[in-house]
Amino acid sequence: MEEKNPKNEIVKVEAKPVASKEAKNLTNQKLGNVTIEKIGKLTLNVFVEPIKKRHLQYKKNIFLLITDILLAVIVLILLGSLLNIFVFSRYLKINLMELKVDSSPAESVNGQKAEFNIYYTNKSKDPLTDVILIFKSPSILQNPEFDIKEYDTKTNTLKIGELASGAHGQFKVSGLLLGNFNEKHEFLTVINYKDKYGQNKQEFFSDQFQLTDSVLKTSLILPAKIIANSNFTTQLNLENKSELALNQLKIKMIWPEGFIFRDSDLGSSDFDQTWQLSELKQNQLTTYNFTGKISSKKPQQLNFKVETSALYNGTEYLLAETLATAPLEQSKLELNFINSENNLSLAPGSKTTYTLHYKNGENYSLKNVELGLNLAGEYAKIKQISTNQNDNPQLKEIATQAEGTIKITVEAKPSITYTSFLENGYNIEAIIFAAYDDPIEKSRIIMESEPFYTKIDSQISLDAQGLFFTPLGDRIGVGSVPPKVGEYTSYWAVIHVTNTNNKINNFKLLAKVPAGIEFTNIYNVTAGNQINFNENSRQLEWSVDTIAASTGIFNPAAEARIQLAITPTADMVGKSPLILINISATATDATTNAFLSANGKDLSIAIFSNQSLNKVIE
Repeated sequence: MEEKNPKNEIVKVEAKPVASKEAKNLTNQKLGNVTIEKIGKLTLNVFVEPIKKRHLQYKKNIFLLITDILLAVIVLILLGSLLNIFVFSRYLKINLMELKVDSSPAESVNGQKAEFNIYYTNKSKDPLTDVILIFKSPSILQNPEFDIKEYDTKTNTLKIGELASGAHGQFKVSGLLLGNFNEKHEFLTVINYKDKYGQNKQEFFSDQFQLTDSVLKTSLILPAKIIANSNFTTQLNLENKSELALNQLKIKMIWPEGFIFRDSDLGSSDFDQTWQLSELKQNQLTTYNFTGKISSKKPQQLNFKVETSALYNGTEYLLAETLATAPLEQSKLELNFINSENNLSLAPGSKTTYTLHYKNGENYSLKNVELGLNLAGEYAKIKQISTNQNDNPQLKEIATQAEGTIKITVEAKPSITYTSFLENGYNIEAIIFAAYDDPIEKSRIIMESEPFYTKIDSQISLDAQGLFFTPLGDRIGVGSVPPKVGEYTSYWAVIHVTNTNNKINNFKLLAKVPAGIEFTNIYNVTAGNQINFNENSRQLEWSVDTIAASTGIFNPAAEARIQLAITPTADMVGKSPLILINISATATDATTNAFLSANGKDLSIAIFSNQSLNKVIE
């Protein structure tokens, strides 16, 4: 059976028999919208489903469906907006404060005093309470001073309290700007407050700036153009425009690739191309010149840079950076060494002759030419040798495509004072230079060749001495001194070997024991083979395969100690017999392959300062 209820829903009732006890319990009960007055043995199952009328309308009228969907979307948007306004507004992250920082002067100059104005404003429509401003000035601002006493410098806070809508305030901070020129700096501000809802809020502000100038005025002056392999001068100007005396200045030159430093007004640099200045006083202007050359085979634009630092309150700051550029061009005057196989090595104190070749590849003549050698190295006896048209008339003018040779003789020092160990030995550096009047540039050009290195041969030397007592006075000889006729007395011959510049090979020492002197076969050597003694020739021989460079200079000398004895005869009375003669040594330089030799002095029994001990007695 079916029955309509007030909601226009169809109610289906299904009946089946049940026990009578269950039926009694259902009497006068309401099921859905159906009232059961009295029933026998029936079970009612009620099913409810909507009348399908609306979807039938959508099928007949699609416009109605679209309209209903649009209305539903609009309703959802309106509900979301209301929810956003009335529920989430107090939690939105919207800055209610505004903060601005400006400076006086407007440009931030390193090393200059500056004043900064800090403005804060409540840009909301409601008052803010418990406003606290936390302001952190950058470390570049030395010893900052604030113009309001309410600012707590210990906690970096300013307690503002209540700030009405649109209300604003300001304070100033001043100090000396001093920091690294190439870094960014910032003012960091935090503002805490309570909004109209009593919510605690916090806003962050960051104002960054960079130093745009410096009180240390620096400039680099370069030639209009630079000729490759030609010496040129870089001029550095420094002027202190600050109110401070700048202490412990450091100048760091950053050269282009291929730059070869020659010298400067400040002398040699530290390992990283830096120079130290003790002080630059207020308003002091100073100039320094740096000389060098660029070794390059291609035209290019060269970039030069100088970084200048100073010490303030124990901290080093980069005060200024300066850049400069200049074009690099190639000269067509060719300079080179020929027959250089004759100049590969040179013995100390000897001479070598270099042959200099030149060729003018320019399309114009070169006039008033000076040609010569720049020499460097500890063994270079002089630093420069040159010649001009007075000695070589062909140098008055070198026509285009003309070429020629000049010979220059160089002498090495016989010896030097060794101050440090050089692992690769010693050289003389020879560089050809040419100076000439250039009609195109209307200037005098000075250029150089690639360097040529002449190795300096090693030197060996022998120091022979006789001993009876050690330097501390301990007796090492046997017998009596002075020696007596018929009595046995022994001495020690000590030979020290010194080797200078390079490793040497095949070292051999020879010495002869005179007749009447006994080789006791007691000896000691610090390196190499044992000592051999030939009874027939009475010659001693000691050989060492290899002796290192600087042996006897920075390393202990190679040493041989040989015991020699004498039993004087009557014809020796009043004399000082020789005990070791013809001391000599040979070796081969392992680097230059040069043959080396040295001689030692003959040794006698005259080894004491007391002359009465140096002659045989009866």
